[in-house]
Amino acid sequence: DSLRDFDGLLIPHGVLNNAPHQDLFIDRWVCIVAEDNHVVGDALDLAQLSQLRWIYTYSGQSEYTPASKQMELLGIEPHIDIVTPNFLTLPGLLIGSDRIAMVQESLALQMIRSGGLRILEAPFPVVPLREALWWNAVHNRDPEHIWLRSAFAEAVERSELTPAS
Repeated sequence: DSLRDFDGLLIPHGVLNNAPHQDLFIDRWVCIVAEDNHVVGDALDLAQLSQLRWIYTYSGQSEYTPASKQMELLGIEPHIDIVTPNFLTLPGLLIGSDRIAMVQESLALQMIRSGGLRILEAPFPVVPLREALWWNAVHNRDPEHIWLRSAFAEAVERSELTPAS
């Protein structure tokens, strides 16, 4: 079992199956660009998605984000300029460039607080992420683990995230 060594993993649906989980929040995919990106105006269109230079975020060739898979299914072939294994490197790779990336809205909102970036809506309906806490079934009745799960739920309630109902 892939969860044996963890108290829990906070990851979206679609990565793990057949494991106990607690849905926590819903997140949307949005596009981010540099504030001074003159190639992109106030809105994106589908044609631009194939023309722009993209920063993709994954750590293996067989990995992809659900949003990038949706673009592929729409026939959009982005020009991938840079691949990075970490969402946290995106601001430094975007600022001062004409590149674009797609990230979860909750992360994008944190990124723009430092300045230099702006958020744009994707020009197609992107399936949102349903983020959940996943754990090994041996923890189902463990009082400490039950407390841990309630602490995650409480943190979501106190945050600006959209709770999963």
